[in-house]
Amino acid sequence: MTVEQLIEKLKTLNPNDEVIIEENHGEYYPIREDRIYEETLTKNYHHASEEELSNGIKVVVLST
Repeated sequence: MTVEQLIEKLKTLNPNDEVIIEENHGEYYPIREDRIYEETLTKNYHHASEEELSNGIKVVVLST
């Protein structure tokens, strides 16, 4: 999912509802602005080494 697709999906929802992240079926975490960041990963979604950075993909991470 791209940032644009996420924004479009969020526009269809109640703007007053809180957004949370579910992890491991029942562990819920609020999204905090300071835990949203950009990262470069491999195409398999692993941390990219220095050599892999040029071939990596840019992603936005929502961290718990």
